[in-house]
Amino acid sequence: MQTRTTASRLDATVPSCSIPGSPRVPELAKNAEHMVILSWTASALADSQHLDPVGYCIFRTMQGQNQPMQLVNSQPFFQITRQLRCKDDLVENGKKYIYVVRAISASNKQSDPSNIVSAVIPTRKRSHPSESSAPLCREPASEK
Repeated sequence: MQTRTTASRLDATVPSCSIPGSPRVPELAKNAEHMVILSWTASALADSQHLDPVGYCIFRTMQGQNQPMQLVNSQPFFQITRQLRCKDDLVENGKKYIYVVRAISASNKQSDPSNIVSAVIPTRKRSHPSESSAPLCREPASEK
């Protein structure tokens, strides 16, 4: 019996949302009491300077803290899931979060940030917990 193997070549330049020195969202103990659902519209090709996006980088910070935006996902979102919606389940009760999304091209160039959106997390537990069908914004592999 003879077997044939075929080699598939992966593109050597896989885009990454990680920027050296940029902070990542810390892996908090997941309380699953609340989550933030983010959704956005796909970026359009603007000009020769802005290439077609292959994914999206999601950043957040807490209001009232003078900190830079923290990266939620190191791998471009959408590249794997093909969705323009995700959930951030690493949020703390009683906090206000601010989010922006940036498109990223295959050549690892990020767009300007999207409009800023904010989410206020209630201090109380939900009376009827519900799971969202949106995938996690962060990589499932980083889930503990």
